[in-house]
Formats: sequence, C-alpha cells, structure tokens
Amino acid sequence: MFARFLVAAATPNALRTSEARISWQALLASAGAVMTVTLGCIVPFPAMATLASRTLSRRAAIVALLAAVALNQSIGFLWLGYPRTLETAIWAPVFALATLAAFAVSERIAAAPLAFVASFGTYEVVLAAYTFATSHSLAAFAPSIVAQVAFGNAIGLVVLCPVYCAVVAIELSTDRRAEAAE
Repeated sequence: MFARFLVAAATPNALRTSEARISWQALLASAGAVMTVTLGCIVPFPAMATLASRTLSRRAAIVALLAAVALNQSIGFLWLGYPRTLETAIWAPVFALATLAAFAVSERIAAAPLAFVASFGTYEVVLAAYTFATSHSLAAFAPSIVAQVAFGNAIGLVVLCPVYCAVVAIELSTDRRAEAAE
C-alpha cells in the first residue's frame, strides 16, 4: 500500500501551490519534534529523508530535514535531559550528516521501497562509522537494536504518508472549491 502511495501520490509536482509545499515542509520538519517526544531516541530520519526526496525540491527537503534534526536536538537538550556535554552535542551534526546522506541516497533510487531501505542503511552506516571512530565499539548496532530502529522508521513512514496525503487532498479540495466559486 505505501509503496503504491510513494510511487503515485508522492510526485515532485503533486503539491502545486507554494502554500501546500510550505505546509508539507513545515509538517515534515515538525515531525522531528513530535516523534522525539513519542518515539524517544528513534526519530525516523531515514523515513523522513525518503519522503522528502519524493515530495519536495532538493532545497526544501534539505531545509525540512535540517530543521527536523535541530528540533529533535533542541527538545532533547531542553526537555528530555540529554547530557549537556561536548560529546553529546557533537551528535547533532552527526545526525544531520547521516540524515542528509540518507536523503542523497534516497533521491537517486527510483523504486521507493528500495530507496527507503537504502536510506535507512546509509543512515545507520554513517552513525556506526562515527560511533566506531570515537568509541571503537559497535555494541549500539547489535541486530536487535538496529531492528528496533528499523521498526521505528517503518512507523514513521506509516504515520507520515497519510499526513502527506492529507496535504495533497486539502490542496485538491481547495482548488476545486476555488474553481466552483468562479
């Protein structure tokens, strides 16, 4: 079902008005904040990157994804009690880099389901590389943990696809009302 959605509804020109595109961009960015609170450490940045690559221009997608990471980190440090250390603060640009790498991979793969898998894999590899370089351990990337993160990303995709569809539907209904009023 979602594979068909990503192919059919998520075309770069599905949102025709700047208002609709900005609304979707803001909702996608806000998802980083909402999912930080609801999913904790498993914010589905790869899922968001995949959707952004299918629904926004490159510039708009990058802005939305970086805003999502910034909101995620802000909530973590301000409300969720992330340790206020340099080591913890360095993770913000690492998450941003991993998310942008996931986006770059996703936008180059035509098949949406494969793009999602590649996006997730890329994101995890970037995080694992940084983790290994700084701690010489990959314990946080045990298969059971990666499976939990993958599940969180699947949830993110399942939640965000209908949100995008709603933005498209609202734009279409607004267009129809405007045409009927003329």
